[in-house]
Amino acid sequence: MRARRMTESEKETIRRMRESGAGYGEIAELLGFDRERVKSYCQRNGLGGFRGSGNRQPKILKDFIERFNQKYSDEFEYVSGYTDCDSPILVRCKRCGSTFEKNAQVVRKKKRMRCDICTQQKKEAKERKREEQRQLSMIAKQKAEEERERKRLKKCNECGNEFRADHLGRKYCSDECLKKHQRRVRKYKHKLKMKRLDEEGLFDESITLSKLIAKYNNTCYLCGGQCDSSDYTITKEGYFIVGSMYPSIDHVVPISKGGTHTWDNVKLAHHGCNSLKNDDVSLTETKQLILPLYSY
Repeated sequence: MRARRMTESEKETIRRMRESGAGYGEIAELLGFDRERVKSYCQRNGLGGFRGSGNRQPKILKDFIERFNQKYSDEFEYVSGYTDCDSPILVRCKRCGSTFEKNAQVVRKKKRMRCDICTQQKKEAKERKREEQRQLSMIAKQKAEEERERKRLKKCNECGNEFRADHLGRKYCSDECLKKHQRRVRKYKHKLKMKRLDEEGLFDESITLSKLIAKYNNTCYLCGGQCDSSDYTITKEGYFIVGSMYPSIDHVVPISKGGTHTWDNVKLAHHGCNSLKNDDVSLTETKQLILPLYSY
């Protein structure tokens, strides 16, 4: 149902009663209106706030300040402006000292008041901290990348030239230097083996490839084929690369398995057959690999 309109006489009555100190409830009961309607009309027409007489206003203001201090005494200070529960009030922030306007409703339980300046300062401080962390993270990543790049700049263990390695475990600037190193290591290990055999009296220095060729009539004892001393190439770098038919000295019992470098333990073999034999002592597996490869 639609509420009836206020007459001019009723409006005048409200004005006079408010000026005389009457409250919203008293006026509403007299005129038959809802209290909230009377309150709304008074606030729209400059009749809001405290109009009571005697000690009523100071007591309500004192109660409001007490409630305000109970809730905000650590953060804010009430300055002035309270007239009723909906009036604007002036508040001073104890942190930054700024004064700003809020509604008196902030003293209610579910209401919470914040200083806009302090909130903005906290937001800016948080953003500065986040930016500093981003900068520190970028600097750390840059230093880590520089350290990785520094570690990639290496000196080749073979030729001594500086190079940039594609991974941290690389020690040689090229495959050629790696192969040179591997050949040198093999020769060194072979030299150590020969030195051990010599110290034990198991190394005969009179054994040569040419003597074996003459002794075995240039015949491979593994496959029975003739060896070819011309089966080799020399690279432009000067490396001597032998083929599979080139003659070689084979230890019947490999030195790695206790064999000796003496005439009773050496025979002539193709380089290819020697490689296939490897450390095979019984020769059973070796012949099964070799015989299908050669037809004489």
